[in-house]
Amino acid sequence: MEVIKRIKTLREHLKMNQVDFSHSCELGNFDITNIENGRKVLKYEIIEKIAEKYPEFRIWLLTGEEFPEAGQISPMTKEAMERNKIEA
Repeated sequence: MEVIKRIKTLREHLKMNQVDFSHSCELGNFDITNIENGRKVLKYEIIEKIAEKYPEFRIWLLTGEEFPEAGQISPMTKEAMERNKIEA
């Protein structure tokens, strides 16, 4: 999965629209919309802002890999952990 798809996956797991997600990461109103639609090039600075806001997903955003022992997980893992916590 490429980085742009992982950004969209993260946004969807957070149940945020593109503008709200942009605002949460201190990006311009339509930065995420334009990136997801291929109208804007994804620059490292944007990935860094997303990772600053959601640090537990930094490695997953960049590589698609998870390192739970270091606190680096995917949104799907976080959702599963929260679901298991509720069911317990």
